[in-house]
Formats: sequence, C-alpha cells, structure tokens
Amino acid sequence: MYKYNTIHIVIIPILFYFVSCGDEINDTASSSESLQMQAAYSSTRDRQDLSPGLADELAGQACQLFDAETTPLTITSQRSEAGQITLLPSAETAYKMSLPDTGTGYLTLEVPDWSITIGIFTNDAVQVRIWGEASDLEEERPLSLNPTCDGITDERIHFHAWGAYVIELIGEPNDEIQLAFIKD
Repeated sequence: MYKYNTIHIVIIPILFYFVSCGDEINDTASSSESLQMQAAYSSTRDRQDLSPGLADELAGQACQLFDAETTPLTITSQRSEAGQITLLPSAETAYKMSLPDTGTGYLTLEVPDWSITIGIFTNDAVQVRIWGEASDLEEERPLSLNPTCDGITDERIHFHAWGAYVIELIGEPNDEIQLAFIKD
C-alpha cells in the first residue's frame, strides 16, 4: 500500500507537471517574438524643435567630460555584436567614436543597479534607441538640448532593472560623435 500511495500521490502529479511545462516551453521557444528584443525607448523627437533643458549639475558634468580628453571607441554596425563593446555609466569618462558606414552603430550599456536614473548625452544629430523590455525603462526627463554646452543633447532615463541594454546610435554615416552615460 505504501508504494501505491507514493507513486500515485507524488510521482504521477510530478510527471503531469513536467509534461505540461514541456508544452509551454516548446510553444514559447518556437515563437520568434519571444526571442527578439524590442526597442523600449527611442529619442525620435524632431531635433529642430528641441528646447534647452535644465542647467543642472549633471548637464555641467557632461560638458566638462566632453571638454576634457575623450576615450576613443569603436562601435559595431551589428546589433548582434553589441555585447563586444560594454560600457558602464561613468562620471569620469566620455567617449568619441565614428558611426559605421551604415550610419547606425551599437554598443551595450551595463546598468549596475536597480532603479537608477542615467543621463545620456550625445551630439544633437544623433538618435539614441535603447533595446530591452519597455517596462524596465521610463523617460524621466525628455530629450532636450544641454544648455551648458553647444550641440549636445541631454535625456534622463530611469532604469527599473539592472542588466545589459543594447544602445543603438543613429546618425549620418561615418560621423564622429561624442557620448557619455552618467549615473544621476
């Protein structure tokens, strides 16, 4: 009687659980939508209509970084290769790079903490797109011109989750651009 109870009470429900989970896993794994990242945020506003933002400490800090020596960086032209270039937000480093021949380049931003705001600063002709889960991102301060330095935009994005986010930079082919990610 003991073997009967063990098999019927414990083992059979476990088998049904694994069989039903297997169906769900196969259904979602075969779905192409579940395997693709989505653009969670994009600074697509018309650059001609940008107004100056706030001249706060972070905006000033970004301009100081751009005025100092910037770190040269080579970005990839393929989103699938973005993980080869991983950056952390830094109050001490700004980057200079050329966009690829396609005018679109990719890199990875490693967000180190939960629930942080990061200022994204770049040339005013460059569009920034962040790939990931839309629920993980929130526009805290909309795209604006950085009033502390000419030709640089300022946008603040609140990241609800830590992790790696693919950053897509869109501009003119082979344009030299500057970029800084600063944790607020």
